[in-house]
Amino acid sequence: MTRKLHILFCSSPLQFVHAHLVRRSGALGEGEVRLFCEPPISPMVIVPGMWDGVTELASSKRQFGNAIANIRKNLEIFETRIDLTNYDHIHLVISDVFWLMNNVALAALRRKCEKLAIKFSFSILDEGAILYSGARLSWKRTLRCWARSLYLIANRLDTVFVSDGNADYRNALCERVFCLHPKLILAPSSVDKVRINPDLLDEIYGDRFGQLPMPPASALYLSQPLYVKLGVDAHMRLVLASRDLLEKQGVRRFFYKSHHFDSREWTSVLESRCGLEPVPNSGDLPIEVWARKCPAEVVFSHFSSALLNLGAYGFMGRVVAAGLNQLMDVFREPNEYHQYIDAVTRIGGIEMMDLFDRAENQPQGNREALRQPDN
Repeated sequence: MTRKLHILFCSSPLQFVHAHLVRRSGALGEGEVRLFCEPPISPMVIVPGMWDGVTELASSKRQFGNAIANIRKNLEIFETRIDLTNYDHIHLVISDVFWLMNNVALAALRRKCEKLAIKFSFSILDEGAILYSGARLSWKRTLRCWARSLYLIANRLDTVFVSDGNADYRNALCERVFCLHPKLILAPSSVDKVRINPDLLDEIYGDRFGQLPMPPASALYLSQPLYVKLGVDAHMRLVLASRDLLEKQGVRRFFYKSHHFDSREWTSVLESRCGLEPVPNSGDLPIEVWARKCPAEVVFSHFSSALLNLGAYGFMGRVVAAGLNQLMDVFREPNEYHQYIDAVTRIGGIEMMDLFDRAENQPQGNREALRQPDN
C-alpha cells in the first residue's frame, strides 16, 4: 500500500482556517497529514487533534528579519520531523510558489524526493486575493521572480525559477487548487479545482470565536497597511472619505479591525484622527470566522481579501470596496489591479464605491511615512 504524507505549510491566519476546512472535508484523501505553521499564529485557529502532527516554524517573513537564516532553520526542522524514506508519496500544500519559504520548500522537497525515487506533488491552498489577482505573470514580474531565485542561489538554497508557464497551478507537478472561488481559477484540465466549504466552520470550531460586540447601524473597516505605499495622510484621506459617504447613508458608528501587520502608529491614526473604534477581542483572527454572526450593516475596505470571501462565508450585510478605482498604483503592476477588479465583478455582491470626483483630491502618497518592508 502507498504511504502518502501530506505536508500543509501555513503562514497566515486565513490560511490556517482554510487548512482546517480542507482537512475536515476529507478532500486530501488517504495518508498522514501534518501541519507546519509560521507566525503569526493564533492558538484559536489551531485544532491539534485534527492533525498527525503540528509543528511551529520560525518566521521567514522579511518584516521580522533574518529571513535566510530562518529558512535554513525551517528546513532543518523539516528534516528532523520528517523521515522521507518512510513514504512513497510526498504531497506539499502551499499558498503559492512565489513566497521565499514556499519556493525553497518546493524545490528542496522535490530534489530530495527525486533522489530517493519518491513520488512528489504539490497543491495550492487559497490564502486570499493573491490567488485571483496574481494569476498571470508579466515579463516584469517574471524578472522579479528570477531575481529572487538568484538571491536564493547566492545563499546556497534550492529554488524554483518561476515564469508564467509554471506559476502555481500551471506547474506540471500541481495536483489541485483548494479555493473558495473555483470559477475564477483558469487551471489546466489536469489540475482539480476543489471548493473550500465554509459551512464546516462551526463543526470544527464551535463557539470558540464568540461574537463581535457591535451595535446595529454600524460599519466595520478592515484595515490594510496601505500607508506603506501611499503614506499616512493619503491613506487617512481614503478612510475619512469612506466614512463620510457611509455616514450620509445612515451609518452611525464606525469600528475597525486591524491587519496583523498594522503598526501602532497607524491604529492610533484610525482612532484619534478617523474616529474609528477598535473591535474588542478580534486578535489576529480573520474576519471570515465571524461572517455569519457579524452584526455590522456594512463591512468596507479597499482591496482586502476578505471582500472577496465574506459572501462565501455567509455575511448578510453590505460589502464595500471603497476607492478601489483610485488605487491602481498600490498594486505591483496594472495587470494585478485589473485581475482583482475582474474577481470583484465575477464574484458579485461587492459594491465598488468611488470616493473622489476630482483628480486633485485623490491620494498622492508620502511614501516615506511609516515605511515597512513588503509582506
